[in-house]
Amino acid sequence: LAKSLVRVRAQITKLHGSVAQLKGVSTQITTAAATSSVATAMGQASSTMAGMNTAMNPAKINADMAQFAKENAKMEMTSEIMNDAIDNALDDEDAEEEGENLVNQVLDEIGVDMAA
Repeated sequence: LAKSLVRVRAQITKLHGSVAQLKGVSTQITTAAATSSVATAMGQASSTMAGMNTAMNPAKINADMAQFAKENAKMEMTSEIMNDAIDNALDDEDAEEEGENLVNQVLDEIGVDMAA
């Protein structure tokens, strides 16, 4: 009976060792599957990036940006000229003189001398 008990305990110890080894193998298989998934995803991303590089022409994009900058500068100049023209059209010297005369008249009525 004692020999059987010793054998059972030895078998239990071996089973615990086997369970640990199986868990280790399971972890390695899971890691391998994850690594494979990452490799597949990286391959797909690489092919997508290659496709984008083929579709995008850096020289054309650079030329388009230069043309945009040129047209934007033209638009700013035109806008500035238009604003100056509008300001000049609305800047009536007669209205300014009339306003000064009105201010002077009010100041004279209340007795304020701006010359002093």
